[in-house]
Amino acid sequence: MAKSWSLPGKNADAVKELVQKELSSSDLPSSARIDWVGHDLQVTIEKAGKSSFTLSLNESNGSTTVTETKRSIALMHKPFVGRVEGFVDELFQKVQNA
Repeated sequence: MAKSWSLPGKNADAVKELVQKELSSSDLPSSARIDWVGHDLQVTIEKAGKSSFTLSLNESNGSTTVTETKRSIALMHKPFVGRVEGFVDELFQKVQNA
């Protein structure tokens, strides 16, 4: 994935709030879990192994950039991790447009 999103005019706390709002009305794939650790969004996939990737919110001048900072994908997950990445991409596209 290694994507990034730019969210002009939104501070990190506002982005977290928008992400939580979108998550509450979305169907996260059943094998995935999303948790916040400070301003890091950790996506974990647990099904026949464990994979994870971390997206960090970086605030500067009233805007926030979201970038992938860590990734560990289990061999068994490579065929379907794209589904979870697609979910996260759609999530941040909605947050960009909010």
